[in-house]
Amino acid sequence: RLNGSFRYVIISQGLDQPRSIAVHPEKGLLFWTEWGQMPCIGKARLDGSEKVVLVSMGIAWPNGISIDYEENKLYWCDARTDKIERIDLETGGHREVVLSGSNVDMFSVAVFGAYIYWSDRAHANGSVRRGHKNDATETITMRTGLGVNLKEVKIFNRVREKGTNVCARDNGGCKQLCLYRGNSQRTCACAHGYLAEDGVTCLRHEGYLLYSG
Repeated sequence: RLNGSFRYVIISQGLDQPRSIAVHPEKGLLFWTEWGQMPCIGKARLDGSEKVVLVSMGIAWPNGISIDYEENKLYWCDARTDKIERIDLETGGHREVVLSGSNVDMFSVAVFGAYIYWSDRAHANGSVRRGHKNDATETITMRTGLGVNLKEVKIFNRVREKGTNVCARDNGGCKQLCLYRGNSQRTCACAHGYLAEDGVTCLRHEGYLLYSG
């Protein structure tokens, strides 16, 4: 939860070096970038189900990832290909290159309105830059001198975070965690113990087996 309670593992397998995540609460979707031996852009439901790979070709060091909630697009920056690209967040189709540069070190990207914003650690001793989300070749530098260890760029705005789901009301009826799956469906989960037959209550384990190898 937001207060740090009830920690729960959503995805435990098929990950090597996950780099960044983005969440679409209204659609019940989770996205992530993966470095590892098989770099990719992944997608799953917020309960970890229906895990799929959206992008696996032409990708090397995918760093930051961001959602365009208005147009249902998913953006990411790649520190090896020196590109910012986007796809349809539902299907992974309509892949487009928004920016292709050189002598850059892009770590993070964010979308708001008609623009994308990204951190570039190789430009002017660390800078935040901006370009149009459809074609960012005409770039404006917002801030410079932020240091070569500059990392995340995040945008917080109520307009960007509009929408709701069934977990917003009374925690979806779940005792501990309500994980939205989209289409007005949710899954209850337990950080401690296990889920009862009613699908909402959490029960304690009667005992534990400890062993060493």
